Amino acid sequence: YAQGSHKTDIDVAARFGGDFIAVSCKARVTIEKTTKDAEEIAAVARNFGRFCLPFLCQLVHDGEPDPTEGGVVRFGWRTLFDPEALRTMIKDELRRKRKVHQRDQQDD
Repeated sequence: YAQGSHKTDIDVAARFGGDFIAVSCKARVTIEKTTKDAEEIAAVARNFGRFCLPFLCQLVHDGEPDPTEGGVVRFGWRTLFDPEALRTMIKDELRRKRKVHQRDQQDD
């Protein structure tokens, strides 16, 4: 891939009403590139606007969904293969994002 290819590398894009999500899926056997992977999907999500939620799926991740330093939610195979857990994760993150946005508007 040419340098900067992450700007066009996306695995899933979806729209729920006025909300967008972008998901990058990684199937490698280690999680040592979590920060780089999270930065890449965050950059892609910004292209959709500030209401796009970035997610990073690392199949090797065995725990609960957790946010990275850049605000990207990382999740693993357990969440991916559990439709209810996947829906809950997305809904929770949409709720959290709305609360942050409302709080920012009140501060202005």
